Amino acid sequence: MPICLVSGCLAICLPAAPSPDVRTAHVASLWGGMGECLQLSAPSTKPVLLKTIAMPDVATANLGDARKRASYLVEAAFYASGLAAALAAAAPDCLACADVVGVWTIAAGADAADAELVSHAGELPTRGRSKLDTLVIAMAYLPLPPVPSDIDVVMAARILDALAVFHAAHWGDAAEDAVAVIGLAEQGSYWYLDTRPDEWRAMGSRGLPGRLKAAAAAIDARLKADPGQCIIHGDVKPANLMAAAHAGPVAFVDMQYVGRGVPSRDVAKLFMAGGLDLEPAAEDSLLRGYHAALVARLAPSAAATFTYDAFDVQLSLAAADLARFLCGWGWWGDDAFLKARARIVLDALDGGKLLPGGGAAYDEAMTVAFPV
Repeated sequence: MPICLVSGCLAICLPAAPSPDVRTAHVASLWGGMGECLQLSAPSTKPVLLKTIAMPDVATANLGDARKRASYLVEAAFYASGLAAALAAAAPDCLACADVVGVWTIAAGADAADAELVSHAGELPTRGRSKLDTLVIAMAYLPLPPVPSDIDVVMAARILDALAVFHAAHWGDAAEDAVAVIGLAEQGSYWYLDTRPDEWRAMGSRGLPGRLKAAAAAIDARLKADPGQCIIHGDVKPANLMAAAHAGPVAFVDMQYVGRGVPSRDVAKLFMAGGLDLEPAAEDSLLRGYHAALVARLAPSAAATFTYDAFDVQLSLAAADLARFLCGWGWWGDDAFLKARARIVLDALDGGKLLPGGGAAYDEAMTVAFPV
């Protein structure tokens, strides 16, 4: 990160600290070498986390880099809108999000000293810009430890309670508004079918991968049409969670893939990534606890339609969709949970055998097996 940009940020990030007293520490590198996270600290001030991103050029970016570019604009929009503070205020004992200090954009070719400070009170004016070169997000440093890579049932329940708060905050029409007004992703998560054609082509043609490949478009369309839509985190895994060991709020970080989607996408990702290996009774208890916490925060009309049975079907579809991505990208985490749920969906569609009519046959079967 250019030292002149660090200096330019300090007046707002750490106004009480003279520049010579400021210490910087590397926290993490961003995926694909696109930047880093730095911690700024100084005597008598609260530390600040700076996330600095070297944005790919839209003219030359491949599909993966274009996806990352869009995701960082979503994350900047999330923080610039003040949404993080609003979410945390909704249930401070359950959910935490880092409050924003500032968001800076630097146009390609401009001097770093000319960084533009974007107010956190309005929409981030960078969506769609082709000349944006560097993006910097400054946020309060959360004094919480990272969640262990393998979570236990108690931690899983706490995370699911926090997810229920997150999901209930923008349900139905409110999710549509958050996309249109704030600039969140039209499709939350990073593995949805439209953005993963390479992984779809890499899938096998036999067995579970072949059936998932043929059913992919039908599953994707059914998830998009599901009436239970909200704003989701889009990448719920231990590496993106922070929490004290035994009590207190759970904090979500890395808001790159926040957008509209079914809440079960987040739940499926957590069960896959969290190292949970549960007996059926324990799994059922966690899922019912999440659903109860969610519907308790929804309007009565929404709660009445999003029954546990509707959630359970949605979760199987979301798990099958995530399994489709991993079939082409490479398996990791708890594949047993995803594969079991995927087989529930596929068996309902094709009776255990690949349909001869390909995608069109699965489209038709979907309307019968899982009507909206």
